[in-house]
Amino acid sequence: AIPPGRVVTWTSATPAIATVSATGLVTGLSLGTARIAVNAEGAVDTVSFSVTKIPVATVRLSPLTASILQGQTTQLTATVEDSTGAVVTDRLVEWSSNDPTKASVSQTGLVTGIAPGAITISAISETRTGNANVTVLQLPVDTITVEGDYSVTFATATKAFAITLKDANGNQLFGRTVSITSSAPGVATGTVNQNATQVTVTAFATGTTTFTLRALNQNSQPEGKATQVVVTILP
Repeated sequence: AIPPGRVVTWTSATPAIATVSATGLVTGLSLGTARIAVNAEGAVDTVSFSVTKIPVATVRLSPLTASILQGQTTQLTATVEDSTGAVVTDRLVEWSSNDPTKASVSQTGLVTGIAPGAITISAISETRTGNANVTVLQLPVDTITVEGDYSVTFATATKAFAITLKDANGNQLFGRTVSITSSAPGVATGTVNQNATQVTVTAFATGTTTFTLRALNQNSQPEGKATQVVVTILP
C-alpha cells in the first residue's frame, strides 16, 4: 500500500445509470447495471453493481374499515411508500381476501360483498402488507308476504303456512330471523323455520289469534315492514 497523496481519477462507464464523484461517491440514476472505473497513474480497476429500486417500507390502505351490503362494492386505495418515506407508484400491488366466500377483491382494490361476515382485505407490495377490515351486512328485509289468513283444525297433525321474505327490490331472502308475536298465545303460537320460508303453528285451543311477523337484523333489531296474519284454530 502506497501512502496517500497519489492522484486518483474516478469515471463512470455507464453515466446514464450511475455517476461517480471525484471522491468515489456513486449516485444511482436509473435501473440497470453500472460500471465504475478508478485510475491511478495508469493502474485501473473497475467495479460493476446493480442499481435497483428503493425497497418498499409501508403499504397503507384507505379506508381502514368499511361496511357494505351483500352485492354492493366499495373501493379501497393502496398507498405505497419506500424506505425514504416517499410515495411510489411504480410498484406491483397484489390484492387478496382472507375469505373469498364472503367478499372478493379485484386487482384494483374493488371489494364486492358476497355473504355476511367480517373480512380482512390485504394489499401486498414486495415484502410489505397493508390490511383493511370490511364487514359485509345482510340485505335488509323490506316485506314479509303471506298468502291470506290461515285456518286449520285443532286435530291436524302438521300446521304450517308459507311466508316469503323480500328485499326492497323484490328479491327473495332466506335464512333470516323472524319474530312472531301472538295476540292470543293461549290459542296458538308460531315459529319460523331455518330458511325463513315457513311458519309452524302450535295450537293450544280453538279460537282466533293474530300473528305479527317482523324480520330482525344481525343486531336483533326490527327491520322492514310488519305483517299480520289471522290464524284460526277450528274444532
